Amino acid sequence: MWSKVFLLVLDDRGAALRDSVKSYRKRYNIDSNREVNIREVIDNGGCTGKEFSDVTIDDKLIVIAHADARYLRAQKIGLMSPFEFVELLSILGLKEVGIISFKCCYLGAKSYLEDIKNELCSDIKIGYMSAYKRSAVTIFGHEGVGFIDSMIRLISAGLLKLPDRWRVNFVRGNTQAPRYSGKRALGETVYELPRESRRLNALRRR
Repeated sequence: MWSKVFLLVLDDRGAALRDSVKSYRKRYNIDSNREVNIREVIDNGGCTGKEFSDVTIDDKLIVIAHADARYLRAQKIGLMSPFEFVELLSILGLKEVGIISFKCCYLGAKSYLEDIKNELCSDIKIGYMSAYKRSAVTIFGHEGVGFIDSMIRLISAGLLKLPDRWRVNFVRGNTQAPRYSGKRALGETVYELPRESRRLNALRRR
């Protein structure tokens, strides 16, 4: 469906996240040119602003991190609000993408995706976003979301799952994504949260 798949690793601490990274590399044949690890970016002196400059509206971006319903957790940065995540995308040079798929526990349980949409400006175009509503674990190279879905994945060797409406929150972004029908994207709700202070200056290469 998508022309290319890119990977943004915000946190790779622990075997579970490292296994997830390996699974997505293999599933989508992602090479090093399409993967950004935020820890390595910081260790190497900061962003160039070109990390995701080649991403188009026909592409998919996968984000791997620890999370809860209110915050992403990025290694060497800490908790990230929706505003700070949008700022990070800008720092990494992203201009447009067809879908951002968050592979993080609980991030889709509340309004995080809607809040990202509210923070978007004309500089960044996103077709859709998705995130898990419950805890997630990698089983046979696929994600089990919540206890029942994880058992179904385990018994079927990763081939079967619950319907997406039980597993994933889908939100339409601020532009059209030609390669995606949007059939899995359900209704959207608008929330307003106060803007957080900026804490990403360390990412900018000087």
